[in-house]
Amino acid sequence: MINQYVLDRKKQTKLICDIIHNIFLKLSKKPIIRFYLMLLIHVLLGFIMLICICLCDINSVWFLIGNAMLFIQIISNIYFRGCILIKIERREIGNDWYGYPYNFIFGLLGIEKSAYRVNILYSILTIILIIISLIRIYKK
Repeated sequence: MINQYVLDRKKQTKLICDIIHNIFLKLSKKPIIRFYLMLLIHVLLGFIMLICICLCDINSVWFLIGNAMLFIQIISNIYFRGCILIKIERREIGNDWYGYPYNFIFGLLGIEKSAYRVNILYSILTIILIIISLIRIYKK
């Protein structure tokens, strides 16, 4: 039962990656261009989520959208065992890519990148964002 679940999850992950890859393949034949387009979308989604949660009025629909994006991000990262967007980006640039904030932060600090360290940092950043959201909700 569990093995079938893992196989189904891997097939679904590959299918989603293939579909998105084929969409971006129509935009550019160069892998580096496709990578930067995907990275731009990834950064924009993260930035919009941060702005909505941290700066928008808590009674606005934007605050709700930001929290919905955070919830979807958490659930999809659990289900896909990592960020599906990073998996798609890796397809274009290689397996040493852990995502825009992680490669930058670890490189800046001179820390070797690993999936374990990325998961720890992602968890910390996600908890901080949840705390910010909850403080904003209950501070009102």
